[in-house]
Amino acid sequence: MIAVFLFYDKTHGIFNKLAFSKDLKHCNVIMYDGIDYLLTTIDKTGISTRSINIKKLDQFLKIIRFTMPNLSAIICANVEKRENKIWFPLAINSCNEVARKISGISLRPTINVQDLYAQIMKHDDTKNYKIDYEWRRKNGRQ
Repeated sequence: MIAVFLFYDKTHGIFNKLAFSKDLKHCNVIMYDGIDYLLTTIDKTGISTRSINIKKLDQFLKIIRFTMPNLSAIICANVEKRENKIWFPLAINSCNEVARKISGISLRPTINVQDLYAQIMKHDDTKNYKIDYEWRRKNGRQ
């Protein structure tokens, strides 16, 4: 299974202040199971999932950097076997925790988006996933 984490430099409301980062404030995840690409987003109205049309992932990853100005980072990981732990949906779930759980990567709970990014990068190829592609916008907008 492939998980594409999309990180943004903008969010809304109180989460903007709780991010503690200038360029990693919000995230979404795209999952690919070999058949469909599903984008899961979380915002002030809740969680939504929709199918997106991606013909070639490598082209999509190059193009999206220029078409989404608020995109600050991308991590594409190959998840070998989904983490098998119980999810407690009654707990407060931020975008970083929703993305972590949906992707199935084996990481400890994360505090914010910056922590999720750091944990994914830190544990590359030591947990149940391997990073295939990583991009981060340098020095703000390009």
